[in-house]
This record gives sequence, C-alpha cells and structure tokens, in this order.
Amino acid sequence: MRAHLLVAYVVCSTSSVLAAPSADVVVLWAEQPVAQVNAAVGDAAARNSAAYIDASRDVAALPDPKPLIKRGITAYGNLELEGAINSLTAAADLVDQTGAAGLDATTLADLFLYRALAYASPPRNDDPRSWDDFVTLAGVQPTRVLDPANFGPRAVDRFGQARAHVAALPRGKVTLASPAGTRCTTRVDGTAVTTTEIELPFGHHWLDATCDGRAPVRRKLDVDRVAIEVKIAGAEITPPDDTALLVQGRTAGSKAMLLVIVRPRSALLRRVGIDGKEQDRQTVTLHGRERDRGDLVAAVNRMLAPPAPPPKDPWYKSKWVWAAAGGAVIGAILLPFALRNDGSAPEVIGKPQFPGDPW
Repeated sequence: MRAHLLVAYVVCSTSSVLAAPSADVVVLWAEQPVAQVNAAVGDAAARNSAAYIDASRDVAALPDPKPLIKRGITAYGNLELEGAINSLTAAADLVDQTGAAGLDATTLADLFLYRALAYASPPRNDDPRSWDDFVTLAGVQPTRVLDPANFGPRAVDRFGQARAHVAALPRGKVTLASPAGTRCTTRVDGTAVTTTEIELPFGHHWLDATCDGRAPVRRKLDVDRVAIEVKIAGAEITPPDDTALLVQGRTAGSKAMLLVIVRPRSALLRRVGIDGKEQDRQTVTLHGRERDRGDLVAAVNRMLAPPAPPPKDPWYKSKWVWAAAGGAVIGAILLPFALRNDGSAPEVIGKPQFPGDPW
C-alpha cells in the first residue's frame, strides 16, 4: 500500500513540475534598458521553461568628457599647454554632442576655465579664444569666484572683466516646451531646472532633457534672442506592435507569449495567445529602486504559472462510488433469498434470456 502511495505522489509531483507554463515565450521591451532588470526577467523566463527575447531599445552609451577634462587640467598643471588645450577641446566637442549630460555645473565651468588659462599663457598671451572661454565660463557659472591664492592676478582680473561683460548682456527668456502631461527631467549648463521658463544671458549654453516616452534632447543651446522656445521632448518612443511580435511567435511555434513593456515608472505585462487575443494583463508600479526588480520578477512568475487544473467532481459524484454503492444494495437485497435454512447457499446458474424464451 505504501509503495502505491509513493508512486502516486511521485507521479503527481512530476506532473506538477513538468506542467507547461501559460506562455512559452517572454518578450521584454524596455524604454530605458537596465542590464540587471533585463537579466532578472530572462532568468525568470528560464526558470518557468519559457524562451526569452530581449527586444529592448539599443541605447548607445553616452561619451563621457570627464576623463578628458581631468587630463587637460593635469596637463595645464604640468605646464603642458598644448596637451591641455587638445584634451579640453576634445572634451568641449563631446559636451556639444551630449548637452553636457553627466556633468555638474562646476565640472563644466572648469573645462572653459582651464582652457582659457591655457590660451592666456605664454606664448598665446593675446589669443582671443581665452577671452571667449572666460565669457562662456561667466555665462555658465556666473557666481564663480577665482581664489587669488590659487590663480594669478591676471587670470583673476580677466575673469572679473568677463563677469561684468556677461552681466551687461541682454537676457533671453527660454521656454522649455514639452507635450502636456509629459514628465521631463531637464538640466541646463549642468544644473537641474524645475520650471518651464528660465532666463539665460546671451551666449553659449547646454541642454540635457529627457521626457518619458520620448527620445532625449541633448544639444548646445545658443541664446541670441530675448524670447526663444526650445522643444525638450524628442520623437516618441514606441514598443514593437503585437503583429510583429506574433509573427516571431508563430515562427517559433509558440502557443502564447508574455509581453513585458517596461517604462521608467511602470511595467505592463500582457499574456497574448498566438491568435492575438489578450488572455491576461497586469501593471507593476516602478519606483526606481532595487525592489523594482523583485516586483517585476514576481509578476512574470505569476503570469507564467501553469493554468490551474479543472476542479474535480466531489467524491460522492464519482461513477465508481455509485457503482460500488449499487452493488452493495443489490447484494443486500438478494442475500436473504440466496441463503437456505441450513446456512448454505444454493447453486445459482445465470442464463441469458433471449426473445421467445419461456422464462
């Protein structure tokens, strides 16, 4: 008896483990891919015996000008003026491409400060590019003050003149335009901006803006008018449509697909049959913290869980129970007639009856 119970337990356990998931392909698309999150979803798919496709946007890493700025400042300190100018100019080119993304205001200002100092050093004493960089520095960080203990009197005086020059320049009212209801993160000259209008002195500035569901806008911003509108939301970013994904699923012989669409603040999970009909959906709120990965994996596990087996009929509805009960009742009825007075049972011969028989 125990052996039979053990076999039954093993069979039931094995069938539970080997039960097919609700979807056999998981497709992840992330607006802003995070390697750890994408890998966690892939692991969850594998644990549930589902294939995994990462269809996230291919976001190229931004070039980082900070190493070049550091190298240029070091070269200037070693009086390697040409090396300093070359490194800092290369960094300035990257800043123009990226809108100073990843730089704070002080690091951005240092770029132009030390290039201005390099241009002002012998034998380039009268290089006009030195003055241009001092003016840019004053426009980017107008509250900057050069400490006479660290900088020569000529540099301190020249920067003071540049600050006075920028203070006298006209100022432009810059309107940061984005679609209604869109959340954006905006930095101008390495400083966060929380309003939709700012005033900037005429001259060179840098914009780094990212709006939900939109391509980032990173650019050099030349303010040369008293009123200027700048669009800070790029082209709309959209995930692949169901049709394209279902073509892949049918090619792979899939029966159902779990589509995971990850936005910066939420994730939408949809289980779609190969016929295109949605079977289930769930939304997960994301908080930008470590817990997001666990919440997303838990949702994937739930959506991939094998379908629950159909409910079994109660034991008292089983045909075998009724058959046994019927046999017992018939036996109870026939038993008294089958016994003789001496307690022995008569010989009973069953004979089938056909039409026309007298009995």
